[in-house]
Amino acid sequence: MKSSAYCTFDEIHQNSGAGKVCQCEIKALQKVSDLKCVVSRSEELKGFPLKTLNLDKWYSFNPYLYDYFASRILPQDLDFLHLSCSPGLAILDHCKPKKYVVNIVAHDLSVSIQEHEKYYGIGTYPFVHNIDQYLHKLLLQHTEKADCIITPSSSSASWINENISNRKQVCIIPHGTDIPEEKDIKPISDKFVVGYLGAFGPDKGLPYLILAWKYFNHPDSELIFAGNCGQSLQQDSIKKFFLDGVKNVKISGWLDKVSDFYNNISVYIQPSITEGFGIEILEAMAYGRPVIASKGAGGADVITDGVD
Repeated sequence: MKSSAYCTFDEIHQNSGAGKVCQCEIKALQKVSDLKCVVSRSEELKGFPLKTLNLDKWYSFNPYLYDYFASRILPQDLDFLHLSCSPGLAILDHCKPKKYVVNIVAHDLSVSIQEHEKYYGIGTYPFVHNIDQYLHKLLLQHTEKADCIITPSSSSASWINENISNRKQVCIIPHGTDIPEEKDIKPISDKFVVGYLGAFGPDKGLPYLILAWKYFNHPDSELIFAGNCGQSLQQDSIKKFFLDGVKNVKISGWLDKVSDFYNNISVYIQPSITEGFGIEILEAMAYGRPVIASKGAGGADVITDGVD
């Protein structure tokens, strides 16, 4: 069986869409190859040859240092290497894999930067490596000779085709989700409840969702924010800026079971201005909930208008 390795600077856990995708990719890779090593920033991965590499407490979020240190961990002369949302110039130079795949969940960076600066001011976009043209080009150079570039949506593929020369090897593979058992799916209640689950950020479109909700203002309805966005919206400065005067809003934090969230809503909304996918779209469908998604969310690919 051919040797393989997997490297990502995402955190592999069940509390994020990216983490869930990484787990599925690693399991698939282990089934078809001799998986020698998995490099990740998190430790929540059992039953795999995991090497944890978390540099955040020393260097904050620095993809270039991560690339270098990961290259010292991964084995050499691999038959196959999977790089998931990770830079890999140093890795490729050291490991010299016979074939490699790059997984990119791309979205429109110019729109993302614009949305951040609209609410927080000029120069507030937090990821420097995406703003500086030289650094960003360096970040993407490892994709140019990849045997295959995997991306989850047509919008991601469009961005890749515009920014990377290796266009013929782009393969769109939409994300998936676990299907709950029928007994775990509850019927939609009579009360109209709208839900959003995920991260907080201007490019996620939450300000527009809140504004729409403010004008909707139906007394017998509720808007629920759950997940990481709940912690952010609880901060006084953000809460006052976005939620001042908005009624019938419930803010939840992390959920032990996402079923508690999906079973409590009537419709799920993914209002992203720009996003590579948005796995919550599929999760909501799996619980029998209709979905409203903006065109900016790559997961809109899987929605049939008027059906889902």
